[in-house]
This record gives sequence, structure tokens and C-alpha cells, in this order.
Amino acid sequence: KNVMGMIKGEKLPDEYLVIGAHYDHVGSSRPNDPAKDSIFNGADDNASGTTGMMIAAEALANAPDKPKRSIVFVGFSGEEKGLLGSKAFVDSSPLPIANCVAMLNMDMIGRSVNDTLYIGGNTRCKELANLNAEMNRTLFESDSMHLSYTIEQYFFRSDQASFAMKRIPVLFYYTGEHEDYHKVSDEISKLDMDRLVKIATLCSHTAWATADLPMRLTFTPLPGDDLSE
Repeated sequence: KNVMGMIKGEKLPDEYLVIGAHYDHVGSSRPNDPAKDSIFNGADDNASGTTGMMIAAEALANAPDKPKRSIVFVGFSGEEKGLLGSKAFVDSSPLPIANCVAMLNMDMIGRSVNDTLYIGGNTRCKELANLNAEMNRTLFESDSMHLSYTIEQYFFRSDQASFAMKRIPVLFYYTGEHEDYHKVSDEISKLDMDRLVKIATLCSHTAWATADLPMRLTFTPLPGDDLSE
């Protein structure tokens, strides 16, 4: 099941932005040696993203003010089975999907290398990507993360794709694939917690700034996008 929470907006509460992350993983295996590890803990994929989402939810819920639009936090199920949870959300949403102004997705944000953060979906809404880049500069100044826009080959493998196919501007936060991807060796000890918190902070501020914009952002489809009517 998907799990959802909401901070109601003050001025346009019926419009909303989604911060999401998938909480499922690939389960367990049956190794030939019963003494070997059989559990896919999924520390980076995607306990890192759901942790980032909960950090964002706690921080924004405790803020002294409220955003103009509502901010919705969704833990998606079934991502590993084909984006099932996010597809269900956009197709049978508990909130009118036409009122969703943007979606920010954190998937595998725990293994940053050289303080690089990969951003996907930027070509479908350059204004949202530019806002995120500005937040990166102003929040961290001389310690800002290096933002790389080279992961479009992964775009349809994570939950932001379900929202993009509804013409909703999206960003995909990702720190890169690694040798422990979908293996029992994806352990919590290998996560960079400081960078995880930094990415969650960037996502939180970008979400708030987007929710406070005077106008909704525009989605620009790419050739080959299978857009829903």
C-alpha cells in the first residue's frame, strides 16, 4: 500500500506538490549456502530515499509558517515491480491529480561520490531544475553539491515517470548506481548520512519554493513520452 501524509497549504490548499520515495525492495534470496546472507536490505535502494522523505516531512511540518500550496509526502509501494504504487496514485489518486503542480522523487540518495547529485527530469521542466540549482547555491554556498544532468537513461525506472506521463513537472534525485545495487551487500554501513541529509534539505527547500510560486510551472514533453490523456 502507498502511505501518504500532508501539510495543508495556507492560500491554495487544493493544489499540491508531492515529495515521494519508494519503500519496497526485492526481498530475499535462497543462497546455496544457508549460512550466507539472504536478505536484500535495500539500504540505498531505497531506505535512503524514504529516510530523506521523512526528514523533509519532519522539517517542513515543524516550520513556523505554512506553504502557499499543500505538500504531500508519499511512500510508494511496488516500484520494483514496475512503478505499481506511483501508477496507482496518479490513476486513482485520493487527491485530484490535475491539482498536482510538481513531484520530487528521492530514489537511491545514499551513496554520493565526490558530492555529486544526479538530477533527472530537468529537460521536462527547466524552470523547476533552475529553481533547484538556485537552492543548491544559496543553501550551501561554497559547499554546494555538483549537480549532474546525465541520468535520463534511468528516468522511466523510478516513480517520477508516472507523474511526468500526466504532464506534471518532476525532478529525480539520485546519487548513482553501484556494485551493491539489488544485492544483499546494499548495507546501511555504506551510506553517506551527511550527504543524504544534505540532499533531503535541498529537496525540502525546492519543494517549499515551488509550492510558493505565484504560478504553476509548465511541463514540456519529450519525443517518445507516452502521455496519458
